[in-house]
Amino acid sequence: MSAAAEFKTAKQVRDEERGIAPSRFRYEEDPAVAATLVVRPELSLEEAKKVWNSFLELRDLILSDPACYDEIDGHREMNRTGATRLALPFGLSVEDRGVEEGRVEIADSGEYDYRYRVRVRVSKGARFVDGIGSCRLSEISEKAGDLSRREHFALTKAWTRAAKRAVADILGGTGVD
Repeated sequence: MSAAAEFKTAKQVRDEERGIAPSRFRYEEDPAVAATLVVRPELSLEEAKKVWNSFLELRDLILSDPACYDEIDGHREMNRTGATRLALPFGLSVEDRGVEEGRVEIADSGEYDYRYRVRVRVSKGARFVDGIGSCRLSEISEKAGDLSRREHFALTKAWTRAAKRAVADILGGTGVD
């Protein structure tokens, strides 16, 4: 009985059919190369637990201040103040990346609304996350004041949404409840 045939990749089979000599380099022959190809945690499990629990403790301490969250449908939701206060101890940099504004059609009604879309980048060293937030003028109550005040509130709400998402993404979550 013959030994089992060695597994071949599709590339190896094509190369054999074309008469191309097989590559003599194999990753397992060079451990340094193999190590760069494998994604591994930077920390041990115990170190990761310690860092994560430390983050949760700091997050909960910062976000326990009522100024850092809004109550929405019975749930506490981090607001702009909370995102800014979380960014500070982690050395995160928040920068505007762009603002788009314009009219958008409201589905099924044929009417138009005005929308702001803001892009924000949160960075720490070489790592960065872009957040996108949008807000329509119709989301802002007419009780907020004249049109220019409502436009201002819509723009700041879009910016807040973008910043909150980017901070939450780079930190791995910022849930309050």
